[in-house]
Amino acid sequence: MMQTAMTLLFGSASDAQIPNLGASGAIAAVLGAYFVLYPTSNVRTLVLWFPVNIPAWIYLGGWFLYQFFEGNNALVHPTSTGGSGVAFFAHVGGFVFGVIVAKILTSTGQVTATRARWAAA
Repeated sequence: MMQTAMTLLFGSASDAQIPNLGASGAIAAVLGAYFVLYPTSNVRTLVLWFPVNIPAWIYLGGWFLYQFFEGNNALVHPTSTGGSGVAFFAHVGGFVFGVIVAKILTSTGQVTATRARWAAA
């Protein structure tokens, strides 16, 4: 819904003719919920060729900011995206939705946020 709203608000008539299809917004919602429920767990990633453990809140926060800024860049400079077709605002909207739902579920006691119980390897 976020991607469609941004397209209708800031895009052209031809932009609105392009269908949105994919599950990346739903996957971003899962990442948003993970951000709330497991903020201290580690995400193992590669930096250059070296595996590094990064706290989930830093990794996912950086990913969210990247999606947000790329989406805004595509609004300001639509030709600079190279026609990639990535629905960045679907990712932003999904992530925010996941954060909100996880916050609601934790505040009502239906889900409990936990700290990571495993040690980083």
